[in-house]
Amino acid sequence: MKQICFLKLILIGICLLTACPNPPFNNPVDPSYAGSITTTSVTTTSVTPTSVTTRFADNGDGTATDSETGLMWTKSDNDYGINWNDSEGYCRNLNLGGHRDWRMGTIDELEELYLVERDDPCCGNTCHIYYPFNLSCTWVWSSTKGGSSSAWHFIFYDGTRHSHSIDASRVFRVLCVRRSGG
Repeated sequence: MKQICFLKLILIGICLLTACPNPPFNNPVDPSYAGSITTTSVTTTSVTPTSVTTRFADNGDGTATDSETGLMWTKSDNDYGINWNDSEGYCRNLNLGGHRDWRMGTIDELEELYLVERDDPCCGNTCHIYYPFNLSCTWVWSSTKGGSSSAWHFIFYDGTRHSHSIDASRVFRVLCVRRSGG
């Protein structure tokens, strides 16, 4: 085991020095994505909730309300790998904060939660999301379909949108949303 770890460290060093496009090891977050690398050598500073923004009000019941859009969100994701269809059912059946009218957020709504200035650890990476949100992993499904068998998800690690098979589940999570005041 020590030899394997040492070999991986050598390979990482070589790839970083030579700009290796396809490192010969797997991403610790998603082993199916061989060739990607997650580095942790960047120094980040944690931002306190009050120094970021007051855009989102923590309702004290597991939800937060966006003062700009009027949307109420679950503060945490579902905390386990979930495919797109099950995500839809999870939100539809959620009873949180005295509300039962939850849905999946659109890709545009999810992107509104991205905040590069806030670093929050999640799934072996860093999530960039407004306070008071807390994600267990960086990939979050949206309700926005990309075709009959694909849907869009937002990656809170780097602020990008991607389309993926709706059957994928390992690293995907869901945040639920509803119109506030209803």
